[in-house]
Amino acid sequence: MTTQYLTAADTAKLVRKALKEAFPDMKFSVRSHTYSGGASLTVAWTDGPNIKQVEAVTCRFQGSYFDGQIDYKGSIYHLVGGVPVSFGADSIHCRRSFSDVAIEQGIDRVFRKYPQNFREAGIAKPTIEEFRSGRLWATYVPF
Repeated sequence: MTTQYLTAADTAKLVRKALKEAFPDMKFSVRSHTYSGGASLTVAWTDGPNIKQVEAVTCRFQGSYFDGQIDYKGSIYHLVGGVPVSFGADSIHCRRSFSDVAIEQGIDRVFRKYPQNFREAGIAKPTIEEFRSGRLWATYVPF
């Protein structure tokens, strides 16, 4: 039986379809990247499902694996309708971002839950801009 080899672009179409089926109300961006050593897909979205939920759908379309201990890239073959298929993306990267609304909700929730802790530490309510710029990474709120 002959193996069917799909391009990264064809694999991206299948990933889009599977994501639409799994998360019908979400908008995903699925981009393929082809380079000399292979190809990859990048799946991006805002808010919605977490990365593990999306990876549970996209992992089925990965075309290879890498063993760093022996510096080896191996192929993964799938059976689709009884036909061996090699998907065109060696790896699939998932990238979730957060909207300003989601960040504001998170800040509000923490600030409401621990108002005394913020007051005692002399910390004003954080802003979205502080979060996005990375200025909050070293902020310590005692609990």
